[in-house]
Amino acid sequence: YAARSPYGTKYASFMVRGEWTDPVPFFTATEYGETHAMMFTFDQTPTRVKLAAGKESNNWGFWQVTMQCDCGKLVLIEDPNGIAGTAHASDDKSVIGWEEFWLGDLSPYEHVWEYDDSQCTLAPTVSKPDEKNCELLAITSLADNARSATGKKYVQFEVGGVWTEPMEYFTYASYGQTVKKVFPLEDTPTQVRILVDSSVNNWGYWFLQLTCDC
Repeated sequence: YAARSPYGTKYASFMVRGEWTDPVPFFTATEYGETHAMMFTFDQTPTRVKLAAGKESNNWGFWQVTMQCDCGKLVLIEDPNGIAGTAHASDDKSVIGWEEFWLGDLSPYEHVWEYDDSQCTLAPTVSKPDEKNCELLAITSLADNARSATGKKYVQFEVGGVWTEPMEYFTYASYGQTVKKVFPLEDTPTQVRILVDSSVNNWGYWFLQLTCDC
């Protein structure tokens, strides 16, 4: 389904101590199947989560929203159709309940979910005995033109003196967005390399962090 959203900013806000935080830009453009993640810091665990679309935003269809706090991961909403998603009413008028999974123009402009940390499930990444999981985290800066709207980014690791094959990292990153992904490696790497394909536009970042199993 036409779930991609080529324009229009989506915002996140959280209820902390009974008050909503100011909306924070979450992402703008997104492609089919793309995942967006961002890190937020609070002095107390939020009790509600809101995603909202700017008035200029076109439709965006999603199939899963999760939130991870200190207690663990909580699935806020999940489409029973999985990544295939649910059709928008403009594509299929027979669909019931489509509004739960769409945001933006001709859709609800905001969704609010309860965050109950008692329902969290701790889901640590488990390594094979002969593997090390390494998480690479990058944060896009707020500088002009730092966001990256096109082109895949890849990462390579030097393990045992040999570079791994390039592994896909991400495609799109908005201003201030945190991107992270876990890579299983045979041993702790000694060097890390980020690469881009020929179609990529500029991407500006201010922080890179690699965390591996001890």
